Amino acid sequence: MATGTIFNTGLRSAEYEPAEGEHSATIILYPSVLHDKKLTIIALAHELIHHWENACDTKKFKSEYPKDAEIIITASFGSEIKIKKWKSGHSPKFIAKAFEVSQFLKVSLQQMLVHR
Repeated sequence: MATGTIFNTGLRSAEYEPAEGEHSATIILYPSVLHDKKLTIIALAHELIHHWENACDTKKFKSEYPKDAEIIITASFGSEIKIKKWKSGHSPKFIAKAFEVSQFLKVSLQQMLVHR
């Protein structure tokens, strides 16, 4: 299960549970984002990228790892432990796809990665 929080608030924004057995994949959006249309769209898109990565054949996906990603991740999480924990649930392929989706939605990569 992947759980997202709104940056620097500790409030959960959304979570993704992959399909398992007879249970289909589930995305849960929390009230902390539902009051704001833009945050809702960003949180849903973020969780849908988790689903894309988990449920689809992503081997043919070709996209460059965004050069600003490391700067954003380091600035957002600060400590090496927090960075490592976040990266354990967000692969380079996820981050590259998030960059593509952020461009499509016209939001920053930072917003797409950390809901900030």
